[in-house]
Amino acid sequence: MNRTIAVLIPAYNARDFLVEALESVRAQTRPPDQIVVVDDGSTDGTADVARAWHADRGSGIALSVLSQANAGAAAARNLGIRSVHADLIAVLDADDLFLPPHLERLAEAFERAPDAVLSFADAEIFTSAGVVRCSLFAGTRITDVPTESRADGLRVMTESAFTSLLWGSYVPTATTVFSRNAALQAGLYDEQIHPTADREFLLRLSRLGRFAYYPEVLARKREHASNMTRPSRALECERDQFLVLEKMRAYASLLRLSDREVAALERAMADQIRTMQYTASTRGPGPYLGTCLFFIRHGIVVPVFRPRHLARALFFA
Repeated sequence: MNRTIAVLIPAYNARDFLVEALESVRAQTRPPDQIVVVDDGSTDGTADVARAWHADRGSGIALSVLSQANAGAAAARNLGIRSVHADLIAVLDADDLFLPPHLERLAEAFERAPDAVLSFADAEIFTSAGVVRCSLFAGTRITDVPTESRADGLRVMTESAFTSLLWGSYVPTATTVFSRNAALQAGLYDEQIHPTADREFLLRLSRLGRFAYYPEVLARKREHASNMTRPSRALECERDQFLVLEKMRAYASLLRLSDREVAALERAMADQIRTMQYTASTRGPGPYLGTCLFFIRHGIVVPVFRPRHLARALFFA
């Protein structure tokens, strides 16, 4: 049975990119049943751009434009998920692009693996100068999860993706298609965790069913100065990654984690602490001290004050 699919586009001050994103949806070999643009308190006329595109080029496409006070992408996605009337939801950030077979391929995954809660594919990163990274799968832990092969190259994970996602997400947001019912059951996105809300959501979603993916590029992720995960915000992102792991630890019983998964979570937490200490130390004494105090507030005292990190922080003063 073919399932209906909606494309959800959270957008904040996205007038420079939104039309191109919408055009990539219009070019799909399998048109969506609905497009929902959620204007997250933009001040540049983003909502007007969406409406103008629909009036000019979106004939025959069911498009809704919702608006909210600025609350972040997670809140915008939650508003969209609650509002759509479709079985599946494809998420597209307003600065990214779908390739033409994107929806057709990822919707097919649910026909080939009816028990899946999420399907995804690879993506490339591009800038105004061209492609700067041809695969977001390369070098990630996606290969750690055993799979079984289905028709058309689909790979269905035969165990939970939870452990492999503890060290970082290999699921590009621009290629994410998930069951709306499963998203509601998982509790939607955590609106208090901004740069890493996607991974936190995926960790909880992974407890409800299997993930399936195509090892091919089906979307393009744009890199530009306003990206939430740009290098200048690395330490902020790492703190949020710590909070994600801390939340998983607190929810271990509710998520029904096995002893093996709990042990992996503890290793990931230790690795995250070391990574944050190193990153903070390269920012100078102030960020390093602030990170140590952050750990102390979260009940982690030893070994936050490492001499080599302190020496490095003083060097970068």
